[in-house]
Amino acid sequence: MINGHVNEALEAVVVFEVIGADGERSAINAIIDTGFSEYVTLPLNIIQSCGFEWLETSKCQLADGSIVLIDVFEAGVIWNGAERKLPVHGAEGGPLIGNSLLRGSRLMIDFEPLGNLTIVPLE
Repeated sequence: MINGHVNEALEAVVVFEVIGADGERSAINAIIDTGFSEYVTLPLNIIQSCGFEWLETSKCQLADGSIVLIDVFEAGVIWNGAERKLPVHGAEGGPLIGNSLLRGSRLMIDFEPLGNLTIVPLE
């Protein structure tokens, strides 16, 4: 189970860990974005400091309909207590968690400032 909260801007926020190439773990505050179908986006400065391996450049459609090229990296993360290797999209802005990472989970959010957020694996 993962616990988080809703911030004053009504964004659903959770903390997860990334594992750098050197094995060092870093906590990341990320916003859940149910309009994002991939796993995770991270700013390039975090990706570079963690030493994640580049996988490919991918075409992605943004919310405004525009198509952009985004570099994708392989990253180690801790999610629901388990270490996983995931494709992570490098993008400006804050870290985001998308639907692919949430797949197989129940997401419960109390949408009010300082509301509770819980992610539970489905059985």
